[in-house]
Amino acid sequence: MNEVSVREIDLHDEPLLRAWWEIGHAADAERPLDLWPDWAESRITLPEPHPHGRVRLFGAFEGARMVGSGLLYVNDADNLHLAQLTPYVAPPDRGRGVGAAMLGALERAAAEEGRTTLVARARVPLDGDSAGSRFGSAHGYSVANQDTIKVADLRATEATWPGLADQAAERLGDYRLVWWLDPAPDEHVEGLAVLYSRFLGEIPLGDLDLQPQTFDVDRVRQAEARQLRTRHAHLVVAAVAPGGELVGYTDVVLHLDAPRLAEIDSTLVLPEHRGHRLGLAMKVLLHQRLRAEFPATELLITGNADVNDHMNAVNEQLGYRPIDRVLELQKVVG
Repeated sequence: MNEVSVREIDLHDEPLLRAWWEIGHAADAERPLDLWPDWAESRITLPEPHPHGRVRLFGAFEGARMVGSGLLYVNDADNLHLAQLTPYVAPPDRGRGVGAAMLGALERAAAEEGRTTLVARARVPLDGDSAGSRFGSAHGYSVANQDTIKVADLRATEATWPGLADQAAERLGDYRLVWWLDPAPDEHVEGLAVLYSRFLGEIPLGDLDLQPQTFDVDRVRQAEARQLRTRHAHLVVAAVAPGGELVGYTDVVLHLDAPRLAEIDSTLVLPEHRGHRLGLAMKVLLHQRLRAEFPATELLITGNADVNDHMNAVNEQLGYRPIDRVLELQKVVG
């Protein structure tokens, strides 16, 4: 093997960005379904600045050919100790030191950012491990949490939604549901910021060294503006308590130029308002509105921690089928 050199690539250099994307796509091709973001989405989204964080992309080169790619993300608003990093190597180029060179470069970049907790993701089958999980273990990363990735076929499951909506309505009482496409209505945006701020404190995180985030109206609006600039649609369903405050939400994101796949970003019902089937009610309405607003969407993706029994039961009712798992790998340094 010729010497491999790793360097940061310009997010606005489209040929290099395309080469970076193709390596990631090839590395992800072992999954049961092709869930890699389309190029039409990635070419717009990756270069667009984040309002409260930064994406840095790296390429590993053997001569002029890119043989590995990597991503580093750091949040500049909270969790300032943490960096998220992912190396990608296509199967034909594995086993030649490309991944180790890329990981080393990503770890050095994280150190330059002052980050001491490193988090990476490894895709693994429902049973067993993978090249990614074995690679992480060999380089000092331990499993801190795991999610099962599930997919629902919207056309195949649509007929079940009215019955599930009726089932959920039996327990709603004086709670009600609202929905919107970004931007959030002025009357709800502050309540949405409160829910976003509570999210990480309420969901199962395992041993991940994640601290709760703090959202305000300005942070929500800046995120909405980025969604608009990158041609993403953001659909939100929220639960309103009898007193008028938001007490739960679920949301889905899709790209208008690649609408076949949509992904649920997060779902939360505040603990003090559970027991009213709000999770099921919100999820059913989310599916219904997604189908009505974006009929070209075929598959809806979600991920849940294995210990989240309630949400896993809701997703099973909605016809989600597991396809693989994501291991959250963590390494504390410095």
